[in-house]
Amino acid sequence: MSDTPLDDAQIATVLEAAEAAIGYSDHQRAYDLLLPVHESGTVQGASLGRTSLRLGEACLGLGSPDAAMWYFEAAVQDATGEYLTQARARVSEMGRVDAAVDAQADGVADQTEADAVLNAADDARNRSDFATAWQYYTAAYEGVQMTPTQVSRAAIGMAACHVQAGEAQEAEGYLQVAESADASAFKDQIEGIRTTIREIATAESALADGVDRTELDELNRAAMNAAFSLDWDTAHGYFMQMYETDLLPGTDRGRVALNLGLCFLFRHEYDAAHQFLTEAASTGKSSVVEKANRLLGKLAGIDQAEDIVAQLGSDGEITDE
Repeated sequence: MSDTPLDDAQIATVLEAAEAAIGYSDHQRAYDLLLPVHESGTVQGASLGRTSLRLGEACLGLGSPDAAMWYFEAAVQDATGEYLTQARARVSEMGRVDAAVDAQADGVADQTEADAVLNAADDARNRSDFATAWQYYTAAYEGVQMTPTQVSRAAIGMAACHVQAGEAQEAEGYLQVAESADASAFKDQIEGIRTTIREIATAESALADGVDRTELDELNRAAMNAAFSLDWDTAHGYFMQMYETDLLPGTDRGRVALNLGLCFLFRHEYDAAHQFLTEAASTGKSSVVEKANRLLGKLAGIDQAEDIVAQLGSDGEITDE
């Protein structure tokens, strides 16, 4: 056993890998990377603040708001620069979570409580926590004494959650509610979600009769819209249909492989992601190759970070075992 702590380069590798994992909503992997480093005492000062911030985000993604708040408050004490700004924003966000919890405890009873719950719902949706967002949007939607604009806002949020889950028909129903409540306040959001629904319906129609060359563009649009809505399962299905057809031009194969790699990253299937990203890096156009190599670098960084963390003993020292 050695008492040599992690050096700055190793700490940076772990932090960057954890941030990549959080970017793919892989909060468990980020937590597993960061906790041993945090508890080992090998990070100090600004790096400790950054570590606490990301641990808080991992805890929040894992549904532990109390633990998240503890780390966010710790980050405010140690972080600097952009990380301090982010930590303060997260502390404010947790305040909105507390307000939402209080507001929905006995049912959302008025417009002030509705705003509190809707604010927390929007926060959750923005960090891709659709399960929590749905809970808050539903609580607001079922409240009383809301303004038409608040009803519309809740319905749009619920529609977005349905789209993310691949449930287009249910989403359209809530869009109609949003339009009937207040058609003007969220016009662009309504049209954006509805565009995604239309593209997916067109792609499903194309698949029902088998894919021909003219329908590849329809599949691609639907896949891209699903990806933008963070519905990675639907996006994966459409990109895979394109990848497996003999009609896909060779010039597009690298791009589709890149997009499949991204889908697998967000599904936390890293071996499959590596396979498709490697193909994209070897067959794609220059812009595709650049993106694929950058993502492969992130995967390599995650592997390297896991090796680094594996060296840490339970007492925070480096172990040779």
